Amino acid sequence: MPRQGGIWMADVALNLAIGLVPSLISGGAVWVWQRHGRRRRLREKTRFFGLRPGDTCIVVLNNKWNAPGSTQHHDVPAMLEAALLAREMGCAVSMRSSDEFRGSNGSCAEFCLGGPEGVSNVRTRGHLRHNLPGVTVHPFDSPTAPMAIEVGGEVYRWDRGELSTRSSRSSSHPARSVPSS
Repeated sequence: MPRQGGIWMADVALNLAIGLVPSLISGGAVWVWQRHGRRRRLREKTRFFGLRPGDTCIVVLNNKWNAPGSTQHHDVPAMLEAALLAREMGCAVSMRSSDEFRGSNGSCAEFCLGGPEGVSNVRTRGHLRHNLPGVTVHPFDSPTAPMAIEVGGEVYRWDRGELSTRSSRSSSHPARSVPSS
């Protein structure tokens, strides 16, 4: 082979092949690893939320407290997140109003937005009563514990503007247990 600038062409091709082949193998391995991880996370989400690809997911919208038939603007991001989550898992999404949707959801997964208070979302109230019979959510206008959650005689107060994921039994947590009246 003719020599060009002191380097044989075969040496250049060999170096190129030695560099590309491991890069392609490692790139392919990373792609397979990431794809497997994404599928595993998707299966975990699917199991957790009870969604199955191809099924319909029902998102039940609540009523704004002073304007029945409309939803609170703070609940719109939650509605979008629920719809995107269902779409990510391959489900069709059906949006329903809590005023209109009174029947059974069959085997469909259902996300109810809004609390059980008043006319906000009567389906949320029904689900809480059916699935968590020992849990009571006090109304906003309760004089002793507005929007407190009562479980087994213990009352956990709601402090406006506070959000925490720490245990409610921690002394530094804003939701504190108080004696029920």
